Amino acid sequence: MATVDQMLRALAQRQGTVPYWVLEKDYALSYLLAGIAETPALQDGLILKGGTALRKCYFEDYRFSEDLDFSLRPGHIVPDADEFVQQAVERMEQLLHFLADHTCFLHQDWLNWRMSNGIVCYAPLFPNAQPRNRFSMSYSRRCWTYGTADTGKDCRCFPACKGAFHCPW
Repeated sequence: MATVDQMLRALAQRQGTVPYWVLEKDYALSYLLAGIAETPALQDGLILKGGTALRKCYFEDYRFSEDLDFSLRPGHIVPDADEFVQQAVERMEQLLHFLADHTCFLHQDWLNWRMSNGIVCYAPLFPNAQPRNRFSMSYSRRCWTYGTADTGKDCRCFPACKGAFHCPW
């Protein structure tokens, strides 16, 4: 039976256009999403949006994304969100059997919306992988109506994804 490393290398070779380290990062993102899905305070309060949401929920062949973007569901408050994100990262570490360096910081954006951004860094998952494996995630209260903050209009194109994510491995 092929190892995950062998499977990702074969996939990178077959596709020819996607480097191995990008596939490895996408693999790790999938496990962070699994960690988030297993953290009750996050699974009910956060909505995945952006490129990763499109790729994982709707279009398996959509471009690869290097970050996770979330909005809080309307009416939801996630106190100590950074603590819950750390729990999700720890779950990802358990599932993947590696240690991550998770750093988060809070800031106010120019519209004075509370946001949190963080970077999850990890050593290469497999031997001979390039050591630039990191991805970022952010979440905010900015899109209360799943739309733009300035107009408040609903610009949602797809329903919130619940259930299995697309993952070619």
